Amino acid sequence: MRADSPQGAACSLFPVVLRQREFRLYWGSTLVSDIAQWAQLAIQAWLILELSASPLFLGLYAVSRFLPKFLLAPVAGVAADRLNRLRLLAISQGAVLSITLALALLFSSGVGGIWGLLALNSLLGAAFAFDQPARRSMLPNLVERRNLLCAVSMNNSAFTIGVIVGPIAASLLLGTMGSVGALYLNAVLFALSLVLLLQMAPVADSVHGAKGRSIHSHFWDGLKYMLSTPLVGGLMLVSLFPGFLDRLFVMFLPLLAHNTTSVAQSGGDLIPLIRGVGALVGALALATSGMMRIRGALVMPVALTCAATSALFIFAPWLALSLVILCIAGFLRAVLSSWTTTALHTVVPDTYRGRVMAI
Repeated sequence: MRADSPQGAACSLFPVVLRQREFRLYWGSTLVSDIAQWAQLAIQAWLILELSASPLFLGLYAVSRFLPKFLLAPVAGVAADRLNRLRLLAISQGAVLSITLALALLFSSGVGGIWGLLALNSLLGAAFAFDQPARRSMLPNLVERRNLLCAVSMNNSAFTIGVIVGPIAASLLLGTMGSVGALYLNAVLFALSLVLLLQMAPVADSVHGAKGRSIHSHFWDGLKYMLSTPLVGGLMLVSLFPGFLDRLFVMFLPLLAHNTTSVAQSGGDLIPLIRGVGALVGALALATSGMMRIRGALVMPVALTCAATSALFIFAPWLALSLVILCIAGFLRAVLSSWTTTALHTVVPDTYRGRVMAI
């Protein structure tokens, strides 16, 4: 029996896509980049608190990172459909590395200040804006169609590992090396991510379809496609739900822990960690299950159950039960994200994939 056959994938605990060299390099780069990115957010937040404990600057820090990503998302999507995606991704990672090094040099020279940090943070947001559409739209070109769900699940596992490991690594680095040492080591991680990308063979894509067309017309053509294809619009809405739910959960967790039950208060940092572990188990379970088809009829029930379990933990009378509920919520969140993203990759033509994945 061939190792890459559906039956072979079903009985293996090793994700079949990791047997392919290009995907291993891609996934390794994604994993290292996600860990570095979440560690960087924690390191910079600590620097902001060290320089100024004002809530105003914490707000400016968040805006300076995410506003450039939001504003540049349409341009980044067009770029991912007009340019070679692997090359675009390498350029984006190179920019992130350069800006991170500049930030480390700024603070190691003793002239680092809060406004310089915010300015460089904005540049990081702009560089990362081009990372997501290039990285995600390139994925279907790396694996066989039947292994797409496995590949998407592995990609989601890298993100979840980054969410869990990144802040923990940042805390350890800050405690042992200080902020400057943590920034330099953060730059080393981004350099490793870039090296892995540069080892990949060229990836075929459909950029030839953009020749002779303006960026403006290319953007409106993509928007027209999304608006005129109800299935794609519906899948995009459902695919955005897990991320939206995560952000609401993170934003309201401190408020819940302060004002609600003793269970929520006693959970502390364990609550988001357990939810992340559940998400990681869900992603890896899909990646190793050998499942080839998406269970379309289960998408909405899974989405609703995911939302319900994310809120029910505050009503649990015991901490252990609350954490079990959160673990289930994380598991369902990973399954929902993998299903909807795979469905989008399957439905959307390669010529439009960068603009869709930029949303």
